[in-house]
Amino acid sequence: PEKVRGLEGHRFVQVCAGHVHTLALTEDGEVFAWGNNKTGCVGCEERGTCAPQRVEGLKGKRVVAIAAGMESSAALTAEGEGGADNYGQLGQGQGPRYVNKPAKIRIFKNMPITKIACGQYHMLALASNGDVYAWGQGLQGQTANEKKVDTNIPHAIDALKGYGIKQIAAGGSHSAVVDDKGRVFMFGSGRNGQLGRGDKVESIAAYRVVPTLVEYLQTARVMQIVCGGDHTAAILAKKI
Repeated sequence: PEKVRGLEGHRFVQVCAGHVHTLALTEDGEVFAWGNNKTGCVGCEERGTCAPQRVEGLKGKRVVAIAAGMESSAALTAEGEGGADNYGQLGQGQGPRYVNKPAKIRIFKNMPITKIACGQYHMLALASNGDVYAWGQGLQGQTANEKKVDTNIPHAIDALKGYGIKQIAAGGSHSAVVDDKGRVFMFGSGRNGQLGRGDKVESIAAYRVVPTLVEYLQTARVMQIVCGGDHTAAILAKKI
């Protein structure tokens, strides 16, 4: 490990890495980014940078959370995002394929968002009323869209309404949420067992479009959930 030069004088509260880029959030709400910017995920005009650069498109905004996808980035102020739009993950509807400056997601204009999560090519957002929104690539059910299509406008996941969702997480092609009772619901690809279904043999085509309770974790209150490319991990309040 080596100290990253160019970040002296700042205290950082969050760091996240995408496939080809890295984001860092300071305690003052500023965002620095570096790496490959071919798809705009670093938020600057250059094609890429090896040195951290302040994301000028977020200047004057206090960012409270960041997330990095395969080739896209998200920042939560009230709402704001920039990066690649290959599968609609910018949530802007019809528009340019790549955006190198953060752009607000219009549908969230009057809706406070409390959490964001980036998967490989899809995104999730948690609203203050507990509703979960999803958009982007949906071929394997990771956006809980029954048609399994890519969507470029965020849609509320009706199956999760009324559950008091408190946490969200997005993986390669799967998603997870935790409700106010500490229960985990998952959807998307399960071909490597990442949905926690408990099946001894997972089909290559295994997926869940509808958020499904992870029964194995019902007796333990889940405190935190995270998703990797093809796996999921959880911190429990007590042993199972």
